[in-house]
Amino acid sequence: MATIVLVHGAWQSARTWDYLRPMLEDKQHEVILPILTGLGQDEAHFTESLSLRQHIDDVCRALVAKGAYEVLLVGQDYGGIVITGVAEKMPERIGRLFYLDSLLLEDGQSAQEAGWQLAGENWRLAAGEDLWQEWGVPEGGPREFCRERTTPFARHLLEEALDLPLAARQHLDCCYLASVSASYPGQALYAPAVTRARELGWTVDTIDAGHLPQAEAPRELAEILIRRETPSAHLIL
Repeated sequence: MATIVLVHGAWQSARTWDYLRPMLEDKQHEVILPILTGLGQDEAHFTESLSLRQHIDDVCRALVAKGAYEVLLVGQDYGGIVITGVAEKMPERIGRLFYLDSLLLEDGQSAQEAGWQLAGENWRLAAGEDLWQEWGVPEGGPREFCRERTTPFARHLLEEALDLPLAARQHLDCCYLASVSASYPGQALYAPAVTRARELGWTVDTIDAGHLPQAEAPRELAEILIRRETPSAHLIL
């Protein structure tokens, strides 16, 4: 049995793993879903004061609460930024970092500085059809799945710099999964991260899906995660 930790991305919540979670649990893996402050199920606390540091601490608390060690810590999209911060604070609890179509930020860098374009000036960012199109989410079931699970996101979370004074990620086993669907225009944003992962000698897998394979190809995603689990890992969603 493995413990796999799944940390969701921007405009999402822990419900983004609704298809994936039972597939992993059916294989006897433990699944933990950290709730990020102000997002999804915690939207009542969605305010302009939210911070990336809070979300890093949210995941750290989930690890401690579950007594989890040697976890496969998965971060999708913005979640990949969060798990990098978690590695700085609790490297001893991580068996492997798994980046799912995510940016790979360096010390002192923000998602915006890494290329994430933010339109307008409103701090509250809503998801919509333009976003699903950019992410290559197919019409039909996957698109409806996303519509039902949309949560507002805060601009400053993408403007906040990530502090990595220990560079802990360099000392951990890491792998990367890139979404490569031909109908996914937004993948150009993550191409530098894929290149960087290969330069670092990480295992890099690809999946023929858009930015949210957990909605479009959950069974294939589950199979990849299980292949990349560490022997004593816990699955945290």
